[in-house]
Amino acid sequence: MTGIKYAVDNKSQAIDLIQNSIKGLTDYFTGADSDFSKVGVKAIDDQTVEYTLSRPEPYWNSKTTNSILFPVNEEFLNSKGKDFGTLSPDSILYSGPYLLKDFTSKSSIEYVKNPHYYDHDKVSIHPSTSYICPSWRQDLWRSSRF
Repeated sequence: MTGIKYAVDNKSQAIDLIQNSIKGLTDYFTGADSDFSKVGVKAIDDQTVEYTLSRPEPYWNSKTTNSILFPVNEEFLNSKGKDFGTLSPDSILYSGPYLLKDFTSKSSIEYVKNPHYYDHDKVSIHPSTSYICPSWRQDLWRSSRF
């Protein structure tokens, strides 16, 4: 629930994927109704979310793999405020084997081993750096001219 509300309140472009699917979400998004409790999303317990759809959608399950529906830790989100989810390493809550160490726009992303990862002893690649190449370099590589 927190993730969808945050996405709508911050005008996420990804909301288009689910806006017409979830009952009441379009009205909340457009401001026709400011009461989020009328949106068809409800936390049943700590592990279960129930969605009420505007109409049957046979492809709904495939939509649930999109990050717009991923859970968001409300306490962490509130503690970060406007910095939540920015590219600052401490603005992201991690649950995987790596932590973001550094991001250089249009250049590289550096990761380090997450010491809090449940299976951190088996993480064998560390540190890890991904390089971002301009598309013209990719074109050269694909054409075997590089």
